[in-house]
Amino acid sequence: MCLFAILAFASCEKDETKLYLSPLEDTDLVATTNRVILSADLARQQVLSFAWTGQSLTVNDPNYSAPNVLTATMLVSSNEDMRNAIESNETSNSKSYSGQELNTLANNLGLEPSVATPVYFCLKYSVSPNTAPVYSNVVEVAVSPYFIDMRYASLLDSDKNEINKTFFSENKDGIYSGFMGAGAWYGYFLKEGDGTVWGNIGESGKEFFLSSSETPDARWNMWYPGLTGCYYSIVNTKAEVWSAMYIPSLTLSGDIEAEMTYDRPNNRWIYVFDAKEGSINITISGTGNQYDTNVGVDDEAAALNSSTVGFSGDSQNLIFGKDASSVSLNITGSGESTLILDLNNADAFKIYVESGATEEETVNEKLWITGQDDGITNADWNFDSYLRLYNEDNKSYNGVVNINSLWGYQFFAQPEWGATIYGVEEGTGTPESGELVEGGKNIPQPEPGVYLMNASLSAMSYQTMLITDVTVEGLNDNWTVNYPMSATSIPGVYEVTVDITNNCGWGFKFLINWDWNHVYGGYDGITYYNGSDIKYDDSLIGGTYTITLDLINGTYTIQ
Repeated sequence: MCLFAILAFASCEKDETKLYLSPLEDTDLVATTNRVILSADLARQQVLSFAWTGQSLTVNDPNYSAPNVLTATMLVSSNEDMRNAIESNETSNSKSYSGQELNTLANNLGLEPSVATPVYFCLKYSVSPNTAPVYSNVVEVAVSPYFIDMRYASLLDSDKNEINKTFFSENKDGIYSGFMGAGAWYGYFLKEGDGTVWGNIGESGKEFFLSSSETPDARWNMWYPGLTGCYYSIVNTKAEVWSAMYIPSLTLSGDIEAEMTYDRPNNRWIYVFDAKEGSINITISGTGNQYDTNVGVDDEAAALNSSTVGFSGDSQNLIFGKDASSVSLNITGSGESTLILDLNNADAFKIYVESGATEEETVNEKLWITGQDDGITNADWNFDSYLRLYNEDNKSYNGVVNINSLWGYQFFAQPEWGATIYGVEEGTGTPESGELVEGGKNIPQPEPGVYLMNASLSAMSYQTMLITDVTVEGLNDNWTVNYPMSATSIPGVYEVTVDITNNCGWGFKFLINWDWNHVYGGYDGITYYNGSDIKYDDSLIGGTYTITLDLINGTYTIQ
């Protein structure tokens, strides 16, 4: 049979019967458009499609079938004669390109960004290397690509908002790294230059495995462990894994012998000292506890998975790794000064000296809101409500507020008149979202109801979401069964009666509007936005309980 398949390409003779392979027919290639202007907003959309007539191989004798050796190849080139074409094998009679795929193709062809340049497409059918292929007509499409810088990946918060921070890929190979000062259980997403958004795979027990799926609940945010502090992360989109190394301390040796202090809001290590003008040599070293796919978020296991860390190179381009070497540093002044190890630029870590003592930045624990309830009888603009800080790095605040407003509302840095006010530019913003400005006008009020609110004084933005559903997830170590909570007569207070049959190491959480980007965890009767799972002990097993959640005041009870 193998011999027959080979010989049948041209002809064969058996019992004086000759078999002939049918010749390939001409193929007509048709495109949906002859011009495409690309942008990052079109990355996920279909922007260009092709269709063509199919081909099949037959032989002249119906008692025999032709071998399945026909291949179809799409050729794409910046030359009309198809020189240096990029090839892709096709298995159907059509092909579609998303904005991201076509833009990547255009960049690989060397097209200039934002310039309409002819790109030529042609389909090739072939049977074997020693037979002549058949080509379709050549289709010309003018493509205007946009620039993709795959060296940098933007970090997004749990709501997929930009946080003005990037990780760096030196080799543009999809492996990004950088430092972040993360709070306990802080979650983030990573967006590549081509628009691909990565998060943690949406499965319990799969910490540090990546997913770029757009399917609901298939991708969660990537969350750091329960220790607040300095983390060095590597996000490997090719292997679809990521890791987080917790660095609890850094030590200076050489001309300065000291322990540095981590300034988390500014993502830098500092040390205040009495400087003298001149040159010094210092070494920066420490120990990092590695969290990865093998360890998960287990602190003890990460401590056992530790290694030495340090910096080498020069003061304006430090290299982070396992080894530390002496770094030379010039000091231009004398007196009280601050040594600063700046980790914000992932492509160039720096260390330098500033005159004077630099203190750690303090961020208010609350963002006060007033005007949200002036629609309630006899209500006045007061400071009874506030949002709580949940991400110090991005100065992000969250809270649940009962809104019944006549004229809109404003945020205040302190619960007093005369404090810094945050509102919107007149005529801008919507009840759902908008940009904040210092000293702005009232934020437009939504319809009366209980709302989940987020505000960031780093991104200077706000978002509101009407709460329609609250559920308990993970109870009895079952994350596939949810327990819907019922709203009580008190705004923002919800209850559910449940049977607790067994314990688990994870506990449970409160889920808002079936969205895993909006959950509350906590402990000791207090809830926290994106907080850790609420644990319960064996004394509750085997009973029926009422779980009460007060989202406005941030408390819960189990009775």
